[in-house]
Amino acid sequence: MDCSSEERIFELFGQSPLAWLEQADCLRMSAELVLAKFVEIHPLPQVLPGVRVQMLAFMDSYMLLMGLSFENLIKGVHISKTPDLSTEQRMKKWGKHRGGHGISTLIKVVDSVTSEEESILKRLEEYVLWAGRYPIPVKVDQYCRSIKPENRLFFTTRDPVLCDKLFKRLSAMIGTTTQ
Repeated sequence: MDCSSEERIFELFGQSPLAWLEQADCLRMSAELVLAKFVEIHPLPQVLPGVRVQMLAFMDSYMLLMGLSFENLIKGVHISKTPDLSTEQRMKKWGKHRGGHGISTLIKVVDSVTSEEESILKRLEEYVLWAGRYPIPVKVDQYCRSIKPENRLFFTTRDPVLCDKLFKRLSAMIGTTTQ
């Protein structure tokens, strides 16, 4: 079976910053829907049946989806800045950043960030790696790092505003704006 046409399609998507931006935007849209549900339930007392679990579910899902969104967006920016790299070369470079999910370090390859932006990316990264999927990470040292005050895994009301601002800035680096 010849898969040369599939290989060409794979390479085209791997080399298209707009494909990565589109995926990032889809994930961001989903995150915003989850955020709307979180905002809706947030004023309710957590002692009411089911409220605490819903709040945690919406918060975790928002952070996970935004982390995945930024992972795609940062990779799209990297593609636009290094068009000469092959998809295979690019994947190897990305893999050095926590298996390709290290958005808090990968961002520094494409742009400088403020300490506040780095903080949100570090937290989103943990949600992508484990906190948005499991109650604990694979290794205890990951857990210990994540509960330090500077890395604490929580959602702040400023996060969506910060995420939106950073998303728009990075999207513009690809050469197009999203909605």
